[in-house]
Formats: sequence, structure tokens, C-alpha cells
Amino acid sequence: MSNKAKYVFLILSIVLAFRSLPAQEITPEMAEYRKVLFTLTDGDYRLVRYFIPYDNTDIYEDYGDYYELFYRDKIILTSILYPKLSICNYDFFCGCDSAVQFLKDITGDGKPELTFYSASGGSNGAENVYIYSIDTAAVLIGKFDGFNKSSASFIDIDGDNIPEMICCDIRFQGWNCGCSNAPCPTLVWKWDGDKYRLANFKFKDYILLDLNTDSKHLDECLAWYIRDFPNSTKYAPYPTCLWRAMLDLIYAGESDAADSLFDKYWPSDLVDKDSFYKEFTDHLHSGSFWEELQNSDW
Repeated sequence: MSNKAKYVFLILSIVLAFRSLPAQEITPEMAEYRKVLFTLTDGDYRLVRYFIPYDNTDIYEDYGDYYELFYRDKIILTSILYPKLSICNYDFFCGCDSAVQFLKDITGDGKPELTFYSASGGSNGAENVYIYSIDTAAVLIGKFDGFNKSSASFIDIDGDNIPEMICCDIRFQGWNCGCSNAPCPTLVWKWDGDKYRLANFKFKDYILLDLNTDSKHLDECLAWYIRDFPNSTKYAPYPTCLWRAMLDLIYAGESDAADSLFDKYWPSDLVDKDSFYKEFTDHLHSGSFWEELQNSDW
């Protein structure tokens, strides 16, 4: 292996290690190194954010941020330790640690919730969301995996004063395209009084609000493909504008409309139409949200 190859391998190994970094539980030994970053208060509740610096630990994984929530000076919740762990301010999006309102009743039961999100490394990393119901104890009422980094937000779509949680599915990130321009279809989760349930088909009008299936838009996008890849006979460099629109339709329960769009706009000079469609649908149907998506009009 050349020196250049060894260097590339080393960098790649470091990046992959960071992206796959497991969440750590807090131990007394780790807590000795902690530093207080800030403290937020809300009535009888106090939230403290700690940081364990990497240079004070012997194990690579044991560093990052974690939180402790106090109720009248009693610890009722200790979060996981993670390099990118933040809290949600509920106003627009998750991740604003300077938020004054870190507790808010978002389920309508009279008890506030506290929401954490952890994001992996990289500009397009994955995100996990944890929602706790807070009283004199903390109870985990929602745990969500596989979202696009920094996509989680809370919006009251139906006007019932109980905000839905909105996020983007990363199922197609890196599939026949780069991560930065990958289609990221919307997922809508609604609290049903007992748990969060996927409700995409129920809110299909919201999901399709910004969908652009205008002929001019798609024609211009396909013209880019013909101009930049005139000799291509494979769909690998195919622009994502078509199947981005298809995914938006499918995630809103409009699969027939997605098929019609595909038949209408697939370039006639590409011979791999059937192969692409099969790979696309196989990848779609094997996603972790697919089964629940089919029952999301409740």
C-alpha cells in the first residue's frame, strides 16, 4: 500500500469511527472530568449541560455532551453521552441549546416534555430524537431513528394545539446520488393520546405543499442531464429531480401519481427504465418506515 493510500485509509477510518460512535452511559469515573457548559431553569426544574473533553479521557468514545434534569434538586433524568447531543426549543426546530423554553407540553396532557436529539458526524449525518414526558419523574414516550440531520421540527399542522413532529427520512441518502443532493421525503408523526404514530397519509396536503411537478421544472432538470451526460446509457448519474418528486408523492399516499410521473418523464434514450424502477421500489419497500407508512391515514 502506498503512503497516499495509507493516508486516505487512515482518514476514512477516523471518519467512519466518528459516524458510528455509540452512545455512552455516564459512569462515576467519566463524571470526574465533566465541565458545566450551561444551566437552564423552569420553575422547579433545572437542566444542566455537561461536557467531557476528549483530552481528559483514555477511551475515545467517552467524550461529548450529556444532560442532567433536576426536579427540586433531585436528579430525575440523566441523558446519554454523545458528541452531538442537543435539546429542542420547540419553536421551529431542534438543536437550539440557548433556548429559554426547554420544557413544553406538546402532547396536551398537562405535563411538559423534554426533547433531545443526537446527530452523527458529517454534514449529512443521521439523527435520533428522544422525547421524555416530565413530572416528578421522566418517562421516555418517543424514540425515533434514521432521520436526516437537523431536520426534526415541531409544527401544529391541524390546529389542535398539539404539534406534529416533522422530519426527513434518510432511506435514499447515498442511493444512486451523493448525500448532499439526496431526496429526503417528509415523515409526519402525530401524538394519538398514547404514543406517536406515523400520519403521512393523514397529512398528505401538507407533505405535497411544496411539491414541484411543473413540466418546465422537470424539463429543465432533465435537460441538465442530457447536456452533462450525453453519452450515458446508465441511470447512475441521473438527476434526482424526478425520483425526488416521486418519493414526495409516494410518502403522501399518491403512488399512482408517482408512477404516472415516472412514465411521463423518464428519458426515452435511457434503456434501463425497468431496472431502475425495480431497484427503486425494492429499496423503498425495504425501508424501516414503509410498513407503518401504509397505515398512516388513521
